[in-house]
Amino acid sequence: MDILNMHLQVLIQYLSTKEGWRKFKMRIAFDATAILGPMSKNRGIGNYSLSQFATMIELDKENTYYFFNMFEPDYKLSNALEDASNLCELALSAGPEGLLLQNKEFEDVVGEIVEKYIRENEIDIFCITSPFDSFNVIYKQEWFSDCKVVAIVYDIIPYVMKNHYLADKVTYNLYMKCIDMLRWADEIQVISQSVKDDLVSYLKFDSEKISVIWGAVDKRYKKIVVPENEKKVILNKFKIKDQYVMCTGGDDERKNLAGLIEAYGKLPREIIDKYQLVIVCKLSAPAMERYTALAAKLKVTDRVILTNFVSDRELLVLYNLAKLMAFPSVYEGFGLPVVEAWACGTPVLTSNNSSLVQIAGDAAVIVDPKDLKDITKGLQYALTECDLTELLKRGEKRLQEFQWEKVALASIESFKKINGLQPQKEHVSKEKIAFFSPLPPLQSGISDYSVDILRALKCYCDIDVYIDKGYEPQVEFGDGIHIYSYKQFESHAHEYTDIIYQVGNSTFHLYMYEFIKKYPGIVVLHDYNMHGVLLHDSLGGGKNNFKQYRTYLLEDYPESQVSEYLDALQKGQCAYKMREWELNGIVTNYARKIIVHSFDAKEKLLQRDIARDVRQIWSFVNLEKVLSKDQRVELKEGNGYGKNEILVAAFGHIHETKRAIPILKAMGKLVKEYHNVKMVFVGKLADELKNEFYEVVNGEGLHESVKVTGYTSLQEFEEYISATDICLNLRYPYNGETSASLVRNLAKGNIVITNQIGSFAEIPDDICIKIKNVADMTQEEEVEAIYLAVKRCIDNPDECERIRDRAEKFASKHLDVKKAARDYYDFMKQPNSRTITEKTLNKLANCLSQKDAGMDDLLSISKTLAWLKEKCE
Repeated sequence: MDILNMHLQVLIQYLSTKEGWRKFKMRIAFDATAILGPMSKNRGIGNYSLSQFATMIELDKENTYYFFNMFEPDYKLSNALEDASNLCELALSAGPEGLLLQNKEFEDVVGEIVEKYIRENEIDIFCITSPFDSFNVIYKQEWFSDCKVVAIVYDIIPYVMKNHYLADKVTYNLYMKCIDMLRWADEIQVISQSVKDDLVSYLKFDSEKISVIWGAVDKRYKKIVVPENEKKVILNKFKIKDQYVMCTGGDDERKNLAGLIEAYGKLPREIIDKYQLVIVCKLSAPAMERYTALAAKLKVTDRVILTNFVSDRELLVLYNLAKLMAFPSVYEGFGLPVVEAWACGTPVLTSNNSSLVQIAGDAAVIVDPKDLKDITKGLQYALTECDLTELLKRGEKRLQEFQWEKVALASIESFKKINGLQPQKEHVSKEKIAFFSPLPPLQSGISDYSVDILRALKCYCDIDVYIDKGYEPQVEFGDGIHIYSYKQFESHAHEYTDIIYQVGNSTFHLYMYEFIKKYPGIVVLHDYNMHGVLLHDSLGGGKNNFKQYRTYLLEDYPESQVSEYLDALQKGQCAYKMREWELNGIVTNYARKIIVHSFDAKEKLLQRDIARDVRQIWSFVNLEKVLSKDQRVELKEGNGYGKNEILVAAFGHIHETKRAIPILKAMGKLVKEYHNVKMVFVGKLADELKNEFYEVVNGEGLHESVKVTGYTSLQEFEEYISATDICLNLRYPYNGETSASLVRNLAKGNIVITNQIGSFAEIPDDICIKIKNVADMTQEEEVEAIYLAVKRCIDNPDECERIRDRAEKFASKHLDVKKAARDYYDFMKQPNSRTITEKTLNKLANCLSQKDAGMDDLLSISKTLAWLKEKCE
């Protein structure tokens, strides 16, 4: 008993972990090849797959299903389901005629799409629904390193009858590539015992990795009462005037339609005169001519009916009215017509081979399809001597074994078998990475950012931090993180699995440039435009190093353009183009991967080079430090503000781009209207702004209402955020930067007022208040806009409460430092995304041109490539 209790405790502890519970709650993805692929859609395999997965999704609410669709971007599987709460759909375009899937040159692009899909959705099992569909790419084993693979096999008829189906070498080789793909699948689901037997006997597959899930009858096949008027219309349409034997075959020799017609023609004349033979299926023109000629030869022209295509309703009526369903096929993976007939109340004659005899059991008349005399004998017995009522009763009993609920449950059991219940192995040792960044006491938002991300990231890696010379860091990290001078890096470079460089538009990062070139790693680009620091490094402070400036410029712009600009600059014919010419190539051109905080920056980087591997990861906040309302009030009072005073704040270095002067002028209007409004600038005031700043303070009478803290520690910075009611986070001009203080304010429940510009515009509109881009306003309009935005907050406390609530929810989902650390680590681990190169795009453009692709085709495939470059949510 003690041993049992011990094992139970271990199991409970394991299940309490996310990893343990995930082993019981599976994420199962299935591709759309069977349901939507050109070879399968609306045919036997397509209908089977649709019914199988629709039933699984509706029955199985323990697991989550993912529909991976690269065929029809507008198709929604959820439309076919009553309850799709556990279904996630992704529709991507493979281009006209399945361009990405069909062209081997784009195989790696498809592979990267599959890998990204599996990684982002943490897929446990990926199901290949139609592995022999030639319109589908041949999957590769290496794409599925993070999940198990199941393939569904309906039959291997082409191999069993390879002299007929695989006669030419090209077709044979393509088929065998599909067989090779099946060999590395973790599990194969087959729709009959016959298919399993064939895989084992013909191709030597391991029987232990094959699960028989059987097939089933679609719910549309059922007994119905056919109204007399409808019955008359349908029978007259197809010239059916007597009782009839029905066959639902197909335009394929294997279906043995010629054998059935010939066997029927050999029946005694009195049986032929009593029962017509009605063949219900779509036939080609040559097949129609052949079967018509055969019937004429046998003198049964008016007794053999070839309906060609029929509607679903017509098929149902014909099944229900038939005396017998004859299906003497030479081979079937699963004989659907047998179970369809039983469901419609029609007895069956079928073959003694493959799945047909396994399904039929003792509930059908069994014949040898290769022996015409035996088929004739079987038809005669069924129509004259057999107790068809009793035969049908046995068929309806067997029908209960072939229901979609049973197929779905068998499929789920197969998934459970390969997913297993073993806990994931713990890492014996952590990977080791290098991390370049400024650290406190350097007065940099990036140094504060790095402190937080390092503390969260060290649970995944051991980290050596390399800093610039000339200062002693003032931060404690504890075990797992060590700090060194960058001069020590090269002797240890070989020890690291990756290198992270935190780069911004500041001289604090200049020491990294040579290492980024020599030791490419992950560049975290905090400012898209680094022109300011590069200009300062080459021409600032009395320097006159135009050669260095040229070098920087050439990383982003062509030589002719750079030469023209520098010539005009040196002649005094133009000013520095710091904002017009955005620079970052000195680091991004050498980065193996790039992290940015905004989609704006990501889009610009990819526009310059689509092959770059770029991930957008929001700036973050440590949610564990978010305080209660009472604690926030205590901090406000601790900083010298009254409980009922409204504290408005701006954070970070105070300079022109933070709109300090318009903010002061707006505050001048507000304090005259609201005597309890106070303003604090938490940061260092730029020297070049001091005179104008205090002139406005004096002119607006703000001595008692406005405070400047000067540079603060990270702790003081966060305390002010917690004490703040309204945050003014404004920008213009914009250098492609993001704001750590903005997300910190959102997470801590402050109302944030920002501009509709760059990365700030990407913050959802319902979690903050936005004013127009400064470029679209006069100075007076900007001041008025700031005044009205703050006034709106003060006058509408209920609205503000709703905004705060939404902001906190957004922060908990997107802005937690723990999530950011996980995103960092996932990005480090994933292979480089290098398939969407200029060369690939040129090939794609040529292929689209050859297919006369329209604008809709171009747009849909562009969305697919854009998705491939999007971040992992």
